[in-house]
Amino acid sequence: LTYTLTDNVEHGAPGSSTDASTSQNIPIVITDGENTWGRDVIATVSDDAPEVEFGGDSNEASSGHEFTGTWEVDFGADGEKTENNEGLQLKVTVDGKDEVFNIRDYPKAGADNTYEFDIVVDGKTYGKITMVDNPDGENSYTFVPVPNLDAQLNFVLGATDTDGDFRTNNDGDGFTITVTPPPGPGIDDLGGGKDEWFSDANIDKIGTAADHSQATKAIGIPDGYT
Repeated sequence: LTYTLTDNVEHGAPGSSTDASTSQNIPIVITDGENTWGRDVIATVSDDAPEVEFGGDSNEASSGHEFTGTWEVDFGADGEKTENNEGLQLKVTVDGKDEVFNIRDYPKAGADNTYEFDIVVDGKTYGKITMVDNPDGENSYTFVPVPNLDAQLNFVLGATDTDGDFRTNNDGDGFTITVTPPPGPGIDDLGGGKDEWFSDANIDKIGTAADHSQATKAIGIPDGYT
């Protein structure tokens, strides 16, 4: 007896093996003209659901720094849902408000297997994410926050296969990153120190009054400030 699955079997929740539709009784009857034997063979089809991972090298940094990490999706035997590019999605939540992006909608020009888009939630732009779907190795992403950002962002990567099974990274809890503004420079952090700045050698004296003395120094602004 050979049982061949020729199409997807409809299941309930992802990974379910208890739906009536997952099992089929096949009666087998054997007779030699005098005697008859009968038996049921039960064919059980296990549900195949996507497996999803999304994580980062760091989950806290000041704006002006890149967040990098890896992601993986295995759609299994059913394959990726392609209708409306809804098979691979990224949901980003900030302050209780969220936005869902169909990743396949944003191919990066001139870069194969790469997707790039702005993270805009409730009309506010929080940065840009670039996702590389590497067919020969580990998938990666880079998220670059906008300057001076002070926010916490939660990323949930979702995958849907062709029979509707949907799964996310970390069981829907996602991966959260915290972005803080870079610290402002103090006078002792600007190079040389205030005592050196205002030494006699560095002061450009205007006139003769002491209160007309001044010094000029270039100030380096930390990454992330505009």
